[in-house]
Amino acid sequence: MDPDLDGFGPNCTHGADCDNSNPLRTDNCDRVESPNCDRFPTATGCPCVAGTRADCYPGASGTEDVGLCHGGRTLCVNGYFGLCTGAVVPSAETCNEQDDDCNGLVDNGVLSPCGGCNADCTGGAWGNPDIPFVPNGELTVTSLGWLTLRRQPPGTTSLWVTNTGEDTVSKIDLNSAVEVARYPSGGEEPTRVAVDYNGDAWIVNRAYGGQSALTKIAGGLSRCEDHDHNGIETSGGPSDVLPQGEDECVIFTVPLGSDSPPAGGRTVAVDGNPGSEPGYGGSVWVGLHDAMAVEERDGQTGQPLRTVPTPGFSPYVAAFDAWGILWLISQDGILARIDPSLLQPVPTYLEAPLACYLLYGLALDANENLLMSGFHCDQIVHYSPDTDVWRALPTEPSARGVAALGEFGFIAHTDGRLSKLDMSAFMISDVFSLIDTLAHPFESVGVASSGADNVWVISSQDLLGEQGVVTQLDAANGTVMHQIPVGHAPHTQGDATGNALRGAFLPEGSSTHVFEGCQDNFVTHWKEILLEAESGTRGSIGISLRRAPKLEDLASATWTEVGVFPADAFPAHIDVPPGGLLEVKATLRTSGRDGAPRLKLVGVEWECLAGGIF
Repeated sequence: MDPDLDGFGPNCTHGADCDNSNPLRTDNCDRVESPNCDRFPTATGCPCVAGTRADCYPGASGTEDVGLCHGGRTLCVNGYFGLCTGAVVPSAETCNEQDDDCNGLVDNGVLSPCGGCNADCTGGAWGNPDIPFVPNGELTVTSLGWLTLRRQPPGTTSLWVTNTGEDTVSKIDLNSAVEVARYPSGGEEPTRVAVDYNGDAWIVNRAYGGQSALTKIAGGLSRCEDHDHNGIETSGGPSDVLPQGEDECVIFTVPLGSDSPPAGGRTVAVDGNPGSEPGYGGSVWVGLHDAMAVEERDGQTGQPLRTVPTPGFSPYVAAFDAWGILWLISQDGILARIDPSLLQPVPTYLEAPLACYLLYGLALDANENLLMSGFHCDQIVHYSPDTDVWRALPTEPSARGVAALGEFGFIAHTDGRLSKLDMSAFMISDVFSLIDTLAHPFESVGVASSGADNVWVISSQDLLGEQGVVTQLDAANGTVMHQIPVGHAPHTQGDATGNALRGAFLPEGSSTHVFEGCQDNFVTHWKEILLEAESGTRGSIGISLRRAPKLEDLASATWTEVGVFPADAFPAHIDVPPGGLLEVKATLRTSGRDGAPRLKLVGVEWECLAGGIF
């Protein structure tokens, strides 16, 4: 009896079968897990209608259609899917100009120091798996092992909630979980918020069909402006809302576009521009949904600096990554990328692989990968710009706002629940309810994280529909810690705490490595130094070297600069005498708070000749 055709079963020559529905599980069920048929319904061993054929892929999640990997076909035998035939799954990477392990990187970890697959090249590589980069006080490594600058700790202190139904903004102290002020929003229907590097909040008032506006609110009393020199007049709590123009912590409001036709201000994000004057909190980038454009605005005055048209693309939510790239989503499933370092930026577009449309939320995780929610698709979508790999995962119904904290993502759902996403396994690890004895939040729209291992969910109403609710949860176990009533119908989206800024990069950091060259009786003829790197929008990498006959002599040798990436070309010639040892120093710099460079690999090529004859 062998229904799964694997040679095992009752009375079979090979012996009994521990799972007669799955040919991959024979006498090894203690070592081979049964398939997750809810997540992968066509996996080998999952139930089906006899005779059915279906697409299948037995490789790791996120690798299908990446590199050489692709799916196959499977046949339903005796009510269970059999082996997946014709599929190609990840294999060990070899130097063949192909992506064998399907991680989005070609020949990663197997290139010669010459930067290709030339086996005759002699040299060494710093930054590969054999000689990885080592973090220090100024530098750290990314999840892919690339060297980059460390960040200073973020200074998140407040949560900003846009009360869309009453045109106000609530400021909640993250330490006490108390609403300490409520300000006029400066316009109609405030919905989007971003926090700059000074802690000031930028509010976009969308004003459907009317004049959109951008308002700047001071993050603390020291940032407010005492216009009449009689002390700061400002709100002291939720019941103390001063009339428009009288609260001296509301710094200014400026119009966005025109009201005929309306521009439809809808997104806001802050970059790491340090400005020309001290105290500049960053430039502000506003997406005009109806006008299909993105505006860069001065972080001191709010006045427009330049406009990037986005024809056919209506910006809905925006965020900057650590490398200075602006990412935006539109509701119809399109992801846009804008490089602000270009004199005239032109957006590039990618289509999210969703079963339906309507992207809703956008956030960046700890590895600068993008998390997007599919509102009507009930999905979370993950995209890695470094590897160009997409992943999609079903969620609880109505996935709306998203946020990231450490190695986890969080998704707010309309029905008052919060999903916790394990990024390493890319699976939903928990679903938390926001319902507590104090309130029953409903229509949960936004979610934000703070540096204290907490997440904050903004819900448009309680069950009575009278006011909005902010729920603070412990990120580890989902325990409701506080519930704070706010204004009417908050529809907050964006970086409501400023935690997405994750602190500014250190301006500079250096690391060194010694190449020993040829061994035994051969003399090293140093030839070229190679570089694989990403400069970021504000970064550079300086490469210097020094040579000495012995290791103990290197410290007294003089450094010579070879070049600065990306301004100078690499590979670069090494002009030092033959023999000895060569020490290479990489100095990473950024001129802003974001846009840092990343160093992937430093290779040195040399030639080994006997007797010192060249």
